[in-house]
Amino acid sequence: MAVVGPLVKGIFIVPDGAPIPFLYNPVEIGEDYSANYAKGGGLGRSHPHSNYSGGSDQPLQFTMTVRDPWNWNGVSSRMPLEPYINYLYDLCLPIHRGGQMVSAPPTVTFIFGQLVRNVRIQSVRVRRTKWSQYLELQRAEIDITMFEVVNISKNRVNSIQTWSG
Repeated sequence: MAVVGPLVKGIFIVPDGAPIPFLYNPVEIGEDYSANYAKGGGLGRSHPHSNYSGGSDQPLQFTMTVRDPWNWNGVSSRMPLEPYINYLYDLCLPIHRGGQMVSAPPTVTFIFGQLVRNVRIQSVRVRRTKWSQYLELQRAEIDITMFEVVNISKNRVNSIQTWSG
């Protein structure tokens, strides 16, 4: 597993494959969290009451600009951008073997410095913006939307251990 810390560049770690680095670090990473409430009414009540029903799917979003040739951790690569984009698309798709779907899309580990999340990629949106004279893709903007996969319930006790009001 990669060392986590402020110097770790953006990377997706796929359970059954090689790590997929971000070609360029995003300018910002948006993260949303909200609580969901079921609203109910009752006879004789002036206002509805609400019951906590769960958290949101916590989407994380960012845009990265990629271009060819690219460089990751001082190692230059001549991997064309189209196969790189296809790697990202594959993270949105279920796993098939022998013509049968055997698994949902993979859960991958998203690392950017100290921000580490187990996620599923919800969408990859690509805007191709520049080509060479031979029509090889040279630059693209890629929007990634993912959501955190939580195996245990997160609550105040899990996140900060104590609560003092």
